[in-house]
Amino acid sequence: MNHGDNNFLFLGKGCRIYNSKIQFFGNNNSVMIENDCVLQNVDIWISDGSVIEIGHNTHFTGTIHIACIEGKKVHIGERCLFSNQVTLRTGDSHSILDQNGHRVNQAEDIWIGDHVWIRQQATLLKGARIENDCVIGTKALVTGKKFRSNVILAGIPAKVIKEDISWDHRLF
Repeated sequence: MNHGDNNFLFLGKGCRIYNSKIQFFGNNNSVMIENDCVLQNVDIWISDGSVIEIGHNTHFTGTIHIACIEGKKVHIGERCLFSNQVTLRTGDSHSILDQNGHRVNQAEDIWIGDHVWIRQQATLLKGARIENDCVIGTKALVTGKKFRSNVILAGIPAKVIKEDISWDHRLF
């Protein structure tokens, strides 16, 4: 659905999209989905000159909500895996004001590196930065913080619970 002008959608070769929707609100937004991605039950809202980049061979396997607003960016690297009921939000969608009427909840980018597995019901909020080869635990809440490569994150708020790991979609 397109509610604006100069919005751009790029789908790479071999992408498979099932029961998903991409909604553009406002102008100058772009969604770039690289080759061989799978989107199943993905709901994307993008507005206000924002950018969403989804890297090669990334798979969304359940109900996913991505809201990229206020001219911010969601970057998702290559070979990532998203489980069911995952949410990504670059902003709060409403203003929170201090006593002087100044807004205190500005939107921020979300950056996810390559080969990151995001488990069921995880939520990544504005400012989250996840480096390569990480696992985000079930129901984890990742807020505006940077996490290094090769760790497992879990909890509310998310914290490192195991270091020096990687993961594989195959069960050995």
